[in-house]
Amino acid sequence: MSTHNIIRNAIKTPDGTVLVSKHRHDYVSHADTNGETYFVDGGIFYQRISVNRVPAEDLSVYSDAPHEIKRAAFYWNSAKGPILLKDLENDHLAAIITTQNLHGYIYEMFVDEAHWRLSGQK
Repeated sequence: MSTHNIIRNAIKTPDGTVLVSKHRHDYVSHADTNGETYFVDGGIFYQRISVNRVPAEDLSVYSDAPHEIKRAAFYWNSAKGPILLKDLENDHLAAIITTQNLHGYIYEMFVDEAHWRLSGQK
């Protein structure tokens, strides 16, 4: 497990169900076909994952991951609900950077996304 900040809090259960906690206190659970219940909670603020006899696969992404992975993993809570960083419209991305009080790794990730797009990467 990384000691860096969490970007995506997610697991995959043995039956292939992917659980993603997108925001603080977003408790998501699933009754797996193996009879065990799996859960993930905490969004990017804390990581709480069930402990099971048959462990889940950790699909979490941390701030030390390459930008290409982070942009496809990080959810921004917009007025229309959670949206992946890579799916934000350019004007929305610019508005977030200029109007929101972003700090640290979150700010860096949004600026990196703007540079990513300016460089012509998809």
